[in-house]
Amino acid sequence: MRLRTFGLACFAAFLMAVAPRAATAQQEVSVDFRGGLGIPTGDLGNVEDMGPAFTVGLDVGIHPRIALRAEGGAEIYSGTDLSTGVTAPNMTLTHFNGGLLFHLMPPASDQRFSADVNVGGGITILTSDRRSYSIITSGGAGTAIVDYSNIYPAVNAGLSLAYALTPQVDAFVSGQGSLTFAKDTDPNSQQLALIAPEASTLGNVFSFPITVGLRFNFQP
Repeated sequence: MRLRTFGLACFAAFLMAVAPRAATAQQEVSVDFRGGLGIPTGDLGNVEDMGPAFTVGLDVGIHPRIALRAEGGAEIYSGTDLSTGVTAPNMTLTHFNGGLLFHLMPPASDQRFSADVNVGGGITILTSDRRSYSIITSGGAGTAIVDYSNIYPAVNAGLSLAYALTPQVDAFVSGQGSLTFAKDTDPNSQQLALIAPEASTLGNVFSFPITVGLRFNFQP
């Protein structure tokens, strides 16, 4: 919880620092809010069910078809029921990324539809609730404890398709892929692999949130 609070504070400070500079430069600024479904894949998908995903983003135009982008979001997953009769711990991926947004279509005042691609990188905070599991290993009975609270580097990329409701408001659907460079040598990852045959260490973690949202456009 302290890691997520610290991350949110840093992200808020970044937004406050960027927005005034954008206004003085007379550039278009956009703020978007999105929510939807997070889809865990690979090793994460073996132990987590799909869950809600949320993102808040800020775009600052530096060219008619390019913008700087900063975003923060979270994917909240519930542990799945495993073959050993236990439930995997609930996990949350909290992302803070910066990067570039590219407008695929040239700007036009009468154009309703638009498509954007974003690429970037930052950090992901991987947290879980604390769970203890009774296990049997070659050395006898024991206990596995999973209690993630780790920060890892990450990259992300995505595509958004939007429809202009008004000149200032767009509705859009977005697919984002996030790759978190977790470590399968982490003690929590090693403990996770002991709780069921289908559970394994979490190396690189890939998740895919599909969301819908609203984007608000401002021209200082």
